[in-house]
Amino acid sequence: MICKNCGRTNDAENKYCSYCNCILNAPRVTPDFIDINSYEADEGFSRPDSQYVEPQIINLKEIEPQEYPHPINHDQELTKIPDIHQELRQKLQQPIIYQQLQHEFPQEKYQERRTPIKNKFPKKMKLSRKSLIGMSVAILLIVFIIISLNRVIEAGEYSFVAKDAIEVYVDRNKMETYVFNTKGVLLHKIGQSVKPYYTKDHTAALLVSQNNAQSHYVNSHELVKLNTGMRSHSMSENGKYIVYSTTNGLQNFNLNLYDVDNHSEKVIDTITDKQYDMVQTLPDGKTITYITASFPYDINYMEYESFILKLESQPESLGSNIIVFKVSNDNKCIYYIDRNEEASDSIYVKSDAGKVLLSSNVTNNIFFNKDATEIMISDGDNTYISVNGRVRQQVADALVSKIVTPRKAIVYNNFDMGIYSYGFNTFQNKVILCNNNLKLIDDQYQSEDLGSVTRNHQIAISRDGTDLIYRSADRNLMMVKDLDGEWLQDKLVEAIDDSIAASNDLSKIYYLKDKQLYYKHNSKEPILITDSASNLCINQAGDTAYFLKDYNTDHATLFYSVNGGEAEAVPDSTGVIGLKEWNFGVIYQKKIDGKHAVFYSSKGSKFNLLVDGVDFFQQDVKYTE
Repeated sequence: MICKNCGRTNDAENKYCSYCNCILNAPRVTPDFIDINSYEADEGFSRPDSQYVEPQIINLKEIEPQEYPHPINHDQELTKIPDIHQELRQKLQQPIIYQQLQHEFPQEKYQERRTPIKNKFPKKMKLSRKSLIGMSVAILLIVFIIISLNRVIEAGEYSFVAKDAIEVYVDRNKMETYVFNTKGVLLHKIGQSVKPYYTKDHTAALLVSQNNAQSHYVNSHELVKLNTGMRSHSMSENGKYIVYSTTNGLQNFNLNLYDVDNHSEKVIDTITDKQYDMVQTLPDGKTITYITASFPYDINYMEYESFILKLESQPESLGSNIIVFKVSNDNKCIYYIDRNEEASDSIYVKSDAGKVLLSSNVTNNIFFNKDATEIMISDGDNTYISVNGRVRQQVADALVSKIVTPRKAIVYNNFDMGIYSYGFNTFQNKVILCNNNLKLIDDQYQSEDLGSVTRNHQIAISRDGTDLIYRSADRNLMMVKDLDGEWLQDKLVEAIDDSIAASNDLSKIYYLKDKQLYYKHNSKEPILITDSASNLCINQAGDTAYFLKDYNTDHATLFYSVNGGEAEAVPDSTGVIGLKEWNFGVIYQKKIDGKHAVFYSSKGSKFNLLVDGVDFFQQDVKYTE
């Protein structure tokens, strides 16, 4: 057998080259016709497949402890492992982009399953002239309604967490991981600490071991064990393909592709004396980018080369000292850092239009639209947008710290390095936060001021992105309507406390003023619900507000109000020591027999125990927004 690395002949039964120790794979026969749009034909990439090892699918009953009837949220402490990611962040000297930032949970539009309607018309039916006219009118009405619905859907723009989403919580004290669904049901418990990487719609996650032990793929109905020793890794945003590298201990590294739907795995590339890193998988799973770095790794003598690998193609080098950090979904825009430049922080986009400099001095986070055809990037004290690889244009004379999105709207953090992808199609008509100033990006990618907010950023935007409320710098509750048109601003209430909560369409607003809880419905006058309130929260449906009374005592009690109704105490909730929004509802925590106990509800007064003996309110824990 011929070694592809050194070209020498080996015995047919050898698995590794006798001369260079590189892995040997039998040549494969390529069929005359290949459907490059289908993985079901099992054609894979140009490199030979590894021997298939069936993944272990864990049954829920085997791992669900009976004492835990319900859920909790996901984790988020970034345990630092000495790998090339850490070194690259230090080497690149990019203090904002390459620092580890707080995760924000991703999401897609809700999709309801519709039961097919059986045809109730007989095979033969005589229709009168009036019947035909009536049916024609009905059909026209149906077409009109469909068109109208499509317009509404398109106007919505944002994508949200799916109803079958999961939440992962990691107890790093006990080295345990919990996986829950949106109803608060405990799906899986794993006896180790992991780092979760979610899909965009939050329906699945890659649970990467923090000590090179067992890693997993998990969704709402299965938990799959992946190969141990997972190094650099990536999961496509749709959760269908996972790419990760492994080593056989002989300084030979494999790049593996795991097909989630078919539970199949194959080797798509191999290297010797180098290692893979910065692996990225496009949503279709058919294009992969990565860098190869010298091995053993030495930061003082680091050499790395960037590659792009497409279905049925050989890896294509993009150049040495090039780091690709994003590729558009249509493969036409490649965003990368060029370390060969004198200004070593230079960021470029390569497209059909050529090579365009986006920034030589990145000073803040980088933002992408849904398909990565638009990028927003800060350079110095200004922020710019580039569309389809074209020359950038200035959008604001300030640094953008975040984009204001509805609750549970998709925010996807690439590499945990301040490179964010959102679930909307364009930055047009989006609200951005520049320090404490709110700005609106118009159709021409120019920004206009909306107002200033307080430091805690009490802001809420409607689910369709057309209306906005916020607590202004002078403590007033403000509303901005028709953000996608001729917007108007109005002051709703004066001098409120730093706490607001609202329904998804902003028609129902709760707020605190002098520790008194008020409810305002549309243009009606505010209603006083109760006093001595604090810790205001609201569920995902936006119909139930939760809050604490007497929180500064040992007898703090949880109360709730449905659609502005009378405040009612949640049964057995006295002694609450923490309240947060989580998943599709809220969680509260108290101590029972000296141990922490966490309870969850998505609506009303019925709370279920998520887990006991675990502190869900640790300082390093981050929750889905």
